[in-house]
Amino acid sequence: TIVEKALLARRAAEAAKKAREAVKNQKAATKTTKVIMPSKLADCNSRKRKECEIYITEGDSASGGAKLIRDASTQAIMGLRGKILNCLVATPDQIAKNAEVIDIIRALGLTYTYIPKQSFSVHYDNARLRYGKFIIAADRDPDGSHIQSLVLTMIWTLMPQLVLDGHVFIALPPLYKAEWGTKYVYLQDKKELEDFKKKHKQKFTLTYFKGLGEAAPEELGNMIIHPDTRKLAQVT
Repeated sequence: TIVEKALLARRAAEAAKKAREAVKNQKAATKTTKVIMPSKLADCNSRKRKECEIYITEGDSASGGAKLIRDASTQAIMGLRGKILNCLVATPDQIAKNAEVIDIIRALGLTYTYIPKQSFSVHYDNARLRYGKFIIAADRDPDGSHIQSLVLTMIWTLMPQLVLDGHVFIALPPLYKAEWGTKYVYLQDKKELEDFKKKHKQKFTLTYFKGLGEAAPEELGNMIIHPDTRKLAQVT
């Protein structure tokens, strides 16, 4: 009887010690755990996250110019390294190992569950979103269109509610800029250019924008960054 009571007391003491250590470790983890944002992300600093926007740009050159001209309080910039994974046909393992996809999920403030060789799912929570607008800013050429399609495919495959809640937009940079004297006008496509030629009788200088990365920061700001001059199309 004495031995049994001694063993019971010992087990109780060990259980109490483990409980104290668990609480201690939990408190330490709570103090030190923090969300690590992707290194490619130039984040904004406003606490009003619904007013913030994130630009997903094509390459470092475009993201570099955008970072110089953006409003750092509400506009975040993240550049892609080439073409993103096609999530519609990719396996769960391929998605989980793709840095571009994981970086976008983390930047948005969302989490995911990954079971090797079985499933990959994003936990969408509108209240946890770090941005009110998710803006895809790619070049107006076939490569840019391909990248834009792959990003949209990723969003629609892994977190379609982002589209359904009205958060996804496409930047529509102009293809041309007509200048005469101190005046200028941006033209979206060849149709707008032809209409402009018919109506405008003065001589003008025409600039063709091959890609966003080739535009000066001030020009890039007018084309896709400044809310009063940019054109966005909401994805529905």
